[in-house]
Amino acid sequence: MTSPPEKHFVVVVSPGRSGQSSFAKILNLAFPHSYVAFEEPQIHYVLPKIFSNCERHFRRKFIETDELLGRGKVLKAFSRNKQTQLQSYALAKFDWISHKMHSNDTSLYFDVSKHFMHGLHVHLLTLMLPNVQIIELIRNPVANMRSFLNRNKDFYLDNGPTDCKFNQLKINPALLSKGQLYLHAWCECYLRSRKYASDNNINLHTVNTSDLMNSKKIYELLRKLEIPFKTVTSFTKINENVSQGFGKTIISEYDIEEVSKFCKLLPDEILAKIPEIKSSINGIT
Repeated sequence: MTSPPEKHFVVVVSPGRSGQSSFAKILNLAFPHSYVAFEEPQIHYVLPKIFSNCERHFRRKFIETDELLGRGKVLKAFSRNKQTQLQSYALAKFDWISHKMHSNDTSLYFDVSKHFMHGLHVHLLTLMLPNVQIIELIRNPVANMRSFLNRNKDFYLDNGPTDCKFNQLKINPALLSKGQLYLHAWCECYLRSRKYASDNNINLHTVNTSDLMNSKKIYELLRKLEIPFKTVTSFTKINENVSQGFGKTIISEYDIEEVSKFCKLLPDEILAKIPEIKSSINGIT
């Protein structure tokens, strides 16, 4: 009897507003026989639109739950170091992933989500070892901050406290403006992914949001995964802020000043681990 093919997992991490939707579509084109999960599980509405708010709350609580997504109780469990809870959430998500891979008859899974590194990663990446790789999708943090501010969402819906003692970067939230909260989220995302990759000897790759339309850069990245793929020669980038009526991301002098002030709060050892944050004020993309 032929043994089943070995499973492979690729986790794409970002703080959000970094081109995840566009990158997920690129991955679908390059790996047509994989399962590419873009911030899943998504809600599958069945009721008329007039009931959508009620249905969303119900399904996020009981079906396509916030915990499977990587927020809600996951954020609270991480901030309180509730390892038993974090492990149970990771096991539930891994079962969900395994079901999706089985039902789609694939041995290759991509997870593209801003939620992954918020607590699920603690045990979920361990379950994926040894066949897991991490891709950092990096947008200039100034533009990333401005894009989030344009949406005017509740920061704490998707992010934990900035002064959590289990963070890689701990800052009193009273010291941070609304925009700087998102700069902290940007830093924390990559600090966590780099530490976890280093501690567990996981291959870590990087792609800039500004390079998503560069077929040569995408080819070079995909080749490093050492997984057979189809070459993607052209693709149209998606701007969800524009498509949803939030307008383009336009950087102001105020935004650049916010980053400059934020960098002064960071210890030298943190700046050394994420040099992009300080260099971002020199080139906006």
